[in-house]
Amino acid sequence: MTPDTPPLPLTLPDGAPLPPRPTEAWRAHTGTTLAKHHPEAHAQALDLIRHGESITEVARLIGPELGKTDPGSQDGLRKIIRGWIIEAQIDLTAIARLKAAIVRDEALEAAANLLPQAKVRDLGPIAMTLTQANQVERNLGGLPTEIKLTTKLTLADLEALRQPPPPRDITPIIDLDPTPTTP
Repeated sequence: MTPDTPPLPLTLPDGAPLPPRPTEAWRAHTGTTLAKHHPEAHAQALDLIRHGESITEVARLIGPELGKTDPGSQDGLRKIIRGWIIEAQIDLTAIARLKAAIVRDEALEAAANLLPQAKVRDLGPIAMTLTQANQVERNLGGLPTEIKLTTKLTLADLEALRQPPPPRDITPIIDLDPTPTTP
């Protein structure tokens, strides 16, 4: 402000206080306002999340109700749904654990159906799929990861095991000097 410019009046010309500041247009699209204007969509979204639907799928399903059908608005809607999940304190880990158990059971069923027709080369991928499904469920359940070490013995290793071990020197070392030796 320069010295020759008068200060702006903080009241209207008749002395009344200034009206409240207008709200920005983007504020109408926050998650809280969206939930207030569309309580059914908000409740439906949280119910779908509790039943194991992904955030992307929930955004796709409720997007048309909220007038958000283009891909750009879907990104924003996913962020809003994440906010609703945090606000509702939904434990996604418990849901993921349940989904992992379902995946493990589905993998077990699929493997059981594949095994009668499986060739030898198919057994490795089937076993790996079952191991991964089981491991994901264990990790989400808080159990430690199982680490199994396997080794392959060669014929030379087996021959070395068959040989008697070399003799060990078992003569005692007697230190007659009682003074400690430190470097």
